[in-house]
Amino acid sequence: RPTFARCRADLNACVTSGAAYDTCVSRVPDCETKAVPGCCPAACRRAFTRALNGGASEASAFRTAFSADADCALPPKPADGE
Repeated sequence: RPTFARCRADLNACVTSGAAYDTCVSRVPDCETKAVPGCCPAACRRAFTRALNGGASEASAFRTAFSADADCALPPKPADGE
């Protein structure tokens, strides 16, 4: 089962290599489509894009969407009554 830590590690390695944040995020597969090592939750990729569209810098959007405690990386909470 892919882990968020591996997603973050692979993204950070990409950025450290000199690639732009959006390039790195667009290169990784989302786990819902292809659950492979290094994949990232689709929700986090969407959160990154929403932050960019909202006027955040790439670095800020990246730090928010891919922080260790990012909400998008957590499993969905069950609805009341489940």
